[in-house]
Amino acid sequence: ASSRVFLFFSFLFKKKKQKHKRSTKKKAQELGLINFVVPKDKLKAETEKLATRLSKGPTFAFGRAKALLGQSLERGIGDQLDAEAQNIMESD
Repeated sequence: ASSRVFLFFSFLFKKKKQKHKRSTKKKAQELGLINFVVPKDKLKAETEKLATRLSKGPTFAFGRAKALLGQSLERGIGDQLDAEAQNIMESD
């Protein structure tokens, strides 16, 4: 499911890139396609730092959100909102 989400955002970014001929990191951030950019030599350290931070967070909630996001491309808006409401009720 997560690969479909990545492909979807890649598709959107490529479409925007084709439309504007030149897309920058700053524009990708403005569009909400990426959160931040790190130099290649710092990628491993920043990835480990992010993984550590996420692993200390509400991992069950992250998993449920990821599942909902993955399923969102296969559902209509009404079904998606129902699934989100159900997840909220189950988390209480």
